[in-house]
Amino acid sequence: MLGGTVGQPGAGTASGGSYSIYGGFWKPGGALVAPNPAPVYVPLIQRSPPPPPTPTPPPPTPTTSRCPNGEPSEDPEHSQQLTTINGSCIGTFQNEPAGNIFDYYSFQPHINQHIIVRLTGIPAGADYDIALQREDGPHKFTTVGTSAKLGQADELIDYVADSNNRYHIRVKLTTKSSSATNTYILSVAIS
Repeated sequence: MLGGTVGQPGAGTASGGSYSIYGGFWKPGGALVAPNPAPVYVPLIQRSPPPPPTPTPPPPTPTTSRCPNGEPSEDPEHSQQLTTINGSCIGTFQNEPAGNIFDYYSFQPHINQHIIVRLTGIPAGADYDIALQREDGPHKFTTVGTSAKLGQADELIDYVADSNNRYHIRVKLTTKSSSATNTYILSVAIS
């Protein structure tokens, strides 16, 4: 049997008292010194498996009701009280003649409240516009915001109320669709 070790500094035997220590990889005489087996204790931390991820609930399905449609509502003095603040409603021009017809809705914010008015769902071939008007006295209405994009593009007015007066939204039928139902979705958010 041939044995050898490369790079073994300090090989040899040292003893003192009843103890002997062998330095190096080989025991004198060429036999490999195996360590005495001893148990090795390793700390173990057990954890519960992570809980499964909570599924994200789908967004709530918005409920859209009909906009108040009492007639006449073609001017601010006959506007309909909007009951869907921070929600939306469906309005219609279906039974109206074509061109320059209005639906008016009213609501009462407080000064410094943020008002966002959106008009969406405009059918293909139609063109509707919106305006926000502040009621400044009997028979006096001041337009404070408008949105008049071409075609069926969504309309938006973003405004901060500058008084505690009543406000009116005017939805204007500029062009009626000849191929689709002439409805719209009106959303008003106040914060």
